[in-house]
Amino acid sequence: MRQSLNLLAGGALTLLLAGPSLAQGPTRHPTVAILDFTNSALVDHQTYEPFSRGIGDILTTELSGSSAITLVERDRLVALLEEQDLLTAKRVDPATAARVGKLLGAQYVLVGGFVIDRRERLRLDARAVNVETSEVAYVETASGAAEDLLDVVAKLAEQMVRRMELPPLRSPEAKAPPRSEQKGKLQALLFYSTALVEEERQRPERARAMYQRFLSETSADFAVEQRQRAEERLRVLSGTL
Repeated sequence: MRQSLNLLAGGALTLLLAGPSLAQGPTRHPTVAILDFTNSALVDHQTYEPFSRGIGDILTTELSGSSAITLVERDRLVALLEEQDLLTAKRVDPATAARVGKLLGAQYVLVGGFVIDRRERLRLDARAVNVETSEVAYVETASGAAEDLLDVVAKLAEQMVRRMELPPLRSPEAKAPPRSEQKGKLQALLFYSTALVEEERQRPERARAMYQRFLSETSADFAVEQRQRAEERLRVLSGTL
């Protein structure tokens, strides 16, 4: 399955929260809310739709590595989007994103999109909406091979943190997992993303099946944070936690 991931300007996905102006202002630890990515795939659009949820989840995991950022909890975000009748919205404009951010007590809301093209190239485009001004503070783009989705999201997170002038997410001596460990794992990450979607749709059996498939098709050293979450959610869904 091949897709085009060309992020439409209206669905840019990165919550580039704060740059030099924020770093110099009173809010040194910005609160950020991350909305689902817009699926702009040119092929296999429906197949890759779960990545709208999954990429946001992976980006949240990456940014949570910074103690200088406060991330809005997903449960709070979903509850508010349901209340505002925005949960199934394909795109959210800056004004609406700012309104949601204010209600959540966030300084920035990250909106964006993804594309996987016919050459199996992935592109992520993201925009950080300033809640106070409803303006786009920063725009960032990251791209690479679709099978390296984890690396591409990590690259986007690092770029955002640099623009916010915050400490790097990883120490210089920290080593990223070898790219060879990611080969052929795009389908597994799709299972994980689908599980997230099914759980939010209150379809526990389907969610369990997808989490199990994700775990069965990946090794212990692949997407460690996502594996830990899948294992925890399986225990919860099975009533053992």
